[in-house]
Amino acid sequence: MIRIVENSIPGQGPTNPSPGLEVKQIFAQNGVLQTSMNLEHRPQQENMAQRVSESLHLDSSLLFEAGTGVGKSLAYLVPGLIFAQNAKRPFIVSTHTISLQEQILKKDLPLCRLLFDQVEHLRKYRDFQATLLAGKGNYLCTSRLTEALKHQAQTELFEDRERKELHRIATWSQEQGCDGMRQGLSPRPDFEVWDRVSADSSLCSRKRCSPQSCFYQKARDRLATADVIVVNHSLLFALLGAGMGPETETKGILFAEDFLVLDEAHQVPKVASDYFGSAIGSYGVALTLRRLWDSRKKKGLLVKWGSLTDKSLVEEALEATDALFYHVRENLLGDHDARRVLNAHALPSDFEMPLKRLTDRLRELSLHLDNEAASIEVKDQTEKLESMVTVFRAFQEMDDPENVFWVERYGKRGAHVQLRITPLDPAPMLKTALFDRGVSAVLTSATLTQEGTMDRFSGLVGAEGIDSEVEKSPFDYEKNVQVFVARDSPDPREVDRMPYLDHLSELVFRCAEAQKGGTLALFTNFADLKYVDQTIGSRWKKLDRELYVHGANLPRHLLSKRFKENGKGLLLGAESFWMGIDVPGDALSQVIITRLPFQNPNHPVVEAKSEKTRSEGGNPFSTLTLPEALSRFKQGLGRLIRNKSDRGLLTILDSRVLRKSYGKRFLSELPKKDYHSFSLSTLRDEFLARGGFEP
Repeated sequence: MIRIVENSIPGQGPTNPSPGLEVKQIFAQNGVLQTSMNLEHRPQQENMAQRVSESLHLDSSLLFEAGTGVGKSLAYLVPGLIFAQNAKRPFIVSTHTISLQEQILKKDLPLCRLLFDQVEHLRKYRDFQATLLAGKGNYLCTSRLTEALKHQAQTELFEDRERKELHRIATWSQEQGCDGMRQGLSPRPDFEVWDRVSADSSLCSRKRCSPQSCFYQKARDRLATADVIVVNHSLLFALLGAGMGPETETKGILFAEDFLVLDEAHQVPKVASDYFGSAIGSYGVALTLRRLWDSRKKKGLLVKWGSLTDKSLVEEALEATDALFYHVRENLLGDHDARRVLNAHALPSDFEMPLKRLTDRLRELSLHLDNEAASIEVKDQTEKLESMVTVFRAFQEMDDPENVFWVERYGKRGAHVQLRITPLDPAPMLKTALFDRGVSAVLTSATLTQEGTMDRFSGLVGAEGIDSEVEKSPFDYEKNVQVFVARDSPDPREVDRMPYLDHLSELVFRCAEAQKGGTLALFTNFADLKYVDQTIGSRWKKLDRELYVHGANLPRHLLSKRFKENGKGLLLGAESFWMGIDVPGDALSQVIITRLPFQNPNHPVVEAKSEKTRSEGGNPFSTLTLPEALSRFKQGLGRLIRNKSDRGLLTILDSRVLRKSYGKRFLSELPKKDYHSFSLSTLRDEFLARGGFEP
């Protein structure tokens, strides 16, 4: 489950310093950060570091909003590392985005090590061990690789293409510095081949795999001595949702006596909802069954180890699977991407029995196979199928009224469908998992408050009564930001959307054209994004400037990288681009909000939450829809100013902020009070007159 970041010398033992004294010496005016590291003193960072240190020593939890530029990473890493080594307790840091995870591992932790090395009495902390916690499926298992290579000539297991991929993986595993992580192999390995050699199998065990040769076991060995463990929210809540924490009577969240910092904590409610729930998809079920027997390719584990009857059982299970998901696609989804299922037993009942007959037979087969490796592989596939049947049964019976039952398309172009069970409110589970464990959980982000309070966020994560604090950004938004709001945009909700889309396309083009630097245009859906791309793409390229389009060709990380390097491009982004993209300098001189980011009210989970709110006498728009949109709006605005020398424009193209009563709520979240309105016909004159653009 872990990846070792670097080899480090274990700490030299506890020294029992006065609580917070060393932290104060580091972050204070004329402290170590300022005098030895030549970093500026930030009062906001100093306060946050002190508050985090106090919470850790008291085993109390804390919600802390740290505006952009506070320096929150160092403000929790430094006190966390000091406390972890003094108390001999594991320090867990969880992030939502890969970019922040990489920043912590490659920049912030090395900076902490350098910091500790500057002053003699802090050097006892410099040799901390840092570890990345990753899922087993990310690691190559040398035992499974050896087993696969042993049987590579068997056509019933591997095709020619798969054999070549197997050899590529084997060659890579022998390279100096290879850590066995899937992400380190370029291009990424074929999914089905990797699935046969990854550590996500009972074959990868202490009994069969040596820490000297197995990448996963080697990484696992280091976990016991790690001082700081970095993980992402998805894996953290997947593990907690699966009950992987310590025993109830033992203090700790993920490990005994640990403590946790959740950065990018505004994402916690959504990620927890996803991973505290369950799902089964058409692709996953079919892949597991075909791993046993693929009648079209005449391959699978049962070719050698099973009988004709066993293969027939797999084929019957596949037919039942196809029938189930055909029913979901045609009768439940129809033309929709996602729909809620309200009635129990809405699925074909004949899915369960064929899988039950198959798993019963596979259990028997695994007990009698002479080949231990084959027995373990068959048993693993059996357990996967049994867990799928459990989810199906829960979906059919719908016994828990606190869950939302729904179906959706997923994968490229919605090629696959799945059943999903999502908790209506993850707050009680979060309270139990994070705040009732007797150790400190610190949740931090730049966007936790609304209208100056933490009440909404506290309720979403089950943190009522937990201490909270806010430190505003030290950046000079009054001087470095100008805000413009379009006053003549058509309503995006009109039945005939063409006038809106044409107006939007022209505004995006002309606003971006007028900026010498780069522009990020944020969309709430891909349909609008694609329309703008098709409408302005050729015109934009005639300006000899690059257009980067989310969802077109490049993966997100490459899109961001090239946009940043270009310096004067236009990036059309949706979904994840509202958060997590960090482009300082002129390469991002303008952020355009094309439309207020309201959730789709017809999404199954949103629909269910709205129904519950109405049943309790509340207003879904004011208590659910609007607060969620405000939170995302703030995230989008936060993409512009990433350091104190940044300057730029925030341009809002949704005129509802001026026309609707709720518009003032959005305007109140702007980083400055003053804004200028404009229309399409007067855009350049109004901007130029106010100094918004350079001629």
